[in-house]
Amino acid sequence: IWNYQIVHHDLWDYDLPAPPTLVTLKKKNGDVDAVAQVTKTGMVFLFDRNTGKPLFPIEERPVPASALAGEAAWPTQPFPVKPAPFSRQHFSEADITDISDSAHDYIKKKIKNARMGTIFLPPDTNGIVEFPGTRGGAEWGGASVDPTTGVLYVNANETPLLIKMKAIPLPGNVSVRSRGENVYTVN
Repeated sequence: IWNYQIVHHDLWDYDLPAPPTLVTLKKKNGDVDAVAQVTKTGMVFLFDRNTGKPLFPIEERPVPASALAGEAAWPTQPFPVKPAPFSRQHFSEADITDISDSAHDYIKKKIKNARMGTIFLPPDTNGIVEFPGTRGGAEWGGASVDPTTGVLYVNANETPLLIKMKAIPLPGNVSVRSRGENVYTVN
């Protein structure tokens, strides 16, 4: 039995959206039984089915730090070198809808104070545009593979979300556990 942590300290709800897909990779030195794990971030991780060893390098890349008091986002996240992501990994003002001027202006106003950029921007009280959002990348339907062609098919969703944390003042003389209980009770 093996495992692999796809997201470190998940602040974004980037849990795995679907079970892995069983695939066979054709390599120069023979076929490799593998699993392909699709993610909400639009990535595919490929592992040897028996050992759990990544079939392509996975890089730990630096990601932004959290600005929330008391929160420490993990400083890196895993990015598979191959295959390339199947959905976009970046959102900017240029990506705002242009279906109409009013739709563009509405969205631009809605996200004007939010941070935009690449995946793994930690949520904060000003807001972030999470892209792909928790409904982005792959979803619960997962992926399928055509064993004849070796092509992996996945429904690629690119749904940005505006995520904004809200600070809730609590009494100052409360223990950590009772603060959590207070937040739960209030909400």
